[in-house]
Amino acid sequence: MKLPSISLVGRALATLLLAALAIGMTNAAVFAASAALSKAQKEADAKGYIFVAAHEEIVSKAKQEGKVRVIVSTDGGLLKHLTAGFKKKYPFIDIRADELRGTDAYIRQLHEIKGGLVKGQDVNDLAYDYYDEYAPFQKKFDILGMAEQRVLQIPPQLVDAVNRNVVAIGSGIQVVAYNKKLIAAEKVPDTWEGFLKIFGRKISRRSCRRGVLKRHSISRVNWPRKIRSGREETPVCLPPCSLASKRCFWDRTLIPFCASWTKTKPTLSPISLSSRFPCD
Repeated sequence: MKLPSISLVGRALATLLLAALAIGMTNAAVFAASAALSKAQKEADAKGYIFVAAHEEIVSKAKQEGKVRVIVSTDGGLLKHLTAGFKKKYPFIDIRADELRGTDAYIRQLHEIKGGLVKGQDVNDLAYDYYDEYAPFQKKFDILGMAEQRVLQIPPQLVDAVNRNVVAIGSGIQVVAYNKKLIAAEKVPDTWEGFLKIFGRKISRRSCRRGVLKRHSISRVNWPRKIRSGREETPVCLPPCSLASKRCFWDRTLIPFCASWTKTKPTLSPISLSSRFPCD
């Protein structure tokens, strides 16, 4: 019988050692992940939060429930696309998404939530003016913990680090457009204090009543802020648009404009751009 060469035996042993090392590393990684999940679940339980350790379990329970109701401030046209994408990924869930608009609607919804009148609603917006008032009524899922452990494919940075069960589903950018014929580029403010200085006004966060601008065929004014100048209080955007205009509004895509931009040629005007992104 011919014995295998020493080199062949050496290569075989090396292969076995590498395989054993790889298996050991894999087992160690699995053990570490399992330990991290267990720790996160215990921490969530201690804080009174619900922590689901596997994405498959979430999907399984979603199949049992079979439907989800969403009421958010996202534009209705965009909601259709988001809903279509959700149905494509989870065809077994009957999703209904409705648009919510206006501070009056938010206040009414919040009162209904507090009074226990809201039924069959799974996802809702939190109006920033009343943000803390929603917390006692939101189901305490530890979304942050599940995102950190990759149970949910949601960037942890999008989750409220304090409440742990609120997710930002959109982002916004605010810029200032200026008339270069009326103000030099180096004089355009780049801080909030700079805007207050250039206008010489104090800003008040109190809300004025919602109104209708029939002259410009605008059907919504979304609680614009006030600025105070002596005895006079004029509704404007934040920061102020043309002070001569005194007409400002938020359109249905949440982009603030001066109603008479082309007529008054204001020096400065705020423009807000919003975007939405899906989460798993």
